[in-house]
Amino acid sequence: MNKKLVGLILFLTTVTVVLSGGTPEIAASEFEEWRRTRQKQFDSFRNERDRQFHKFLKKRWEKMEVLRGKVEDTAPKPVEQPAAKEKEEPEPVKIKEETKTEVLKIDLQPGIKPDTTAVFERAASGEIEVDYFGHQLTFKVDEQVFSSLELSSANREGIADFWRDFSAIELKQLISRLEETKGKLDLDGWGYMLLVDSLSDRLVNSKNLSRLVSWGLLLKSGYRVRTAYDGNGRIYLLYNYSDPLYQLPFFNLDGQRYYVFNPPGEGIKSLNTYPGKHAAVAREITIDLNKIPAAGGERVEQHLEFDYQGRSYSIPASYCAEAVAYMKKLPQLSLARYFELSVASGLGPEMLETLEEKIRPLSYSEAVDFLLAFVQKGFDYKTDQHQFGREQYMLPAESLYFPYSDCDDRAIFFSWLVRSLLKEEVYGLDYPGHAATAVEFPDPTGSYLTVNGRDFVIADPTYVNASAGMVMPRFSGMNPRLLP
Repeated sequence: MNKKLVGLILFLTTVTVVLSGGTPEIAASEFEEWRRTRQKQFDSFRNERDRQFHKFLKKRWEKMEVLRGKVEDTAPKPVEQPAAKEKEEPEPVKIKEETKTEVLKIDLQPGIKPDTTAVFERAASGEIEVDYFGHQLTFKVDEQVFSSLELSSANREGIADFWRDFSAIELKQLISRLEETKGKLDLDGWGYMLLVDSLSDRLVNSKNLSRLVSWGLLLKSGYRVRTAYDGNGRIYLLYNYSDPLYQLPFFNLDGQRYYVFNPPGEGIKSLNTYPGKHAAVAREITIDLNKIPAAGGERVEQHLEFDYQGRSYSIPASYCAEAVAYMKKLPQLSLARYFELSVASGLGPEMLETLEEKIRPLSYSEAVDFLLAFVQKGFDYKTDQHQFGREQYMLPAESLYFPYSDCDDRAIFFSWLVRSLLKEEVYGLDYPGHAATAVEFPDPTGSYLTVNGRDFVIADPTYVNASAGMVMPRFSGMNPRLLP
């Protein structure tokens, strides 16, 4: 029999004997004493791991070459928004037939994440308040303990000494409170890291110390993070993420890719960090676009105007500025991840409600064309290079916030609308320097592709006046990559 199983049976037998023999008071007292002993043993084990990590940090660190973040699509996008001739009809063309081993598994439920119902108490004596994207959160900490933390120098000796002092702080209740808040706000790993970062900024008064406090709290929470320093006296927080992130500096260590959290504007050529890891670390930072937290704060209202078949429409819409502030802190994922979006955060309900009312009397193909016209004409066009100086994929609330959007953003927005309002599946289409969509149609018209026996008609939310089935002339005959 397995030795661990034998030990567990003996333990349960012992507890049963203790609780069934003698008085209940004696049994409870003996069990409580056993529990305290076990807790002391665990604390001793935990403290020993921290001591070993401190010794480890004092040893040789490695100088790592920092690699520049890659751009996913380097092909230039159209500078001007292309337009088709009005009333032009699509020609029936089957682009290709494809078999995908993974069928899309995206929740086709109504597409706006409701405001959070989490309630947080106001700060009391001995507590500090953290503003987390419109939520006023409170944490009970001994501010004097954290204010006494020091960084003697931004090198391995200074960081090792910081860890010695930091690991001596009793953090169990604080970590428990952070995890509780993570659950209430339904945060993913990225949201939790931003929460820890916000708290660290409140606990200490320098950016270097804040980065180290975040590193320590995330390590104590079990996440695969590390710290590093450069030759200019700056400390960095780095996090492990297995999928590609774009336009972010990173390096590879022990087969894992580590990205720089909130990198400075100028380039980073090299960083010094420690090999190996803390014994308690096991969790990877996760990023789930369907788990962006519902933020607090007021909404910004606007109207999106467009014309369709000789009539003018004005669609009310609103977004939460705090939600957009969260989205702006997200790293850029691969474009395919944005086509997995089923729930959009930070939007008011009026846009979907008004669009649903407008398309209710329409046939399916008419509804698709109406939504296409809304996205084609309701947003001003400008490429990300011209608006930001770099590529940036937008979530739906960001398309309302920023003055311009390009083909990627419109394809993301339109695919979310189709899932939310028509409850049909959509693929993203990735062309060189362009993105469009393909919507499932029972009776395909115009240009379409067949995936696993199902027909998907090309729908381009950037190509003004184009109905479903029409393809920009420059991409006619091309076989786009299906996303996701």
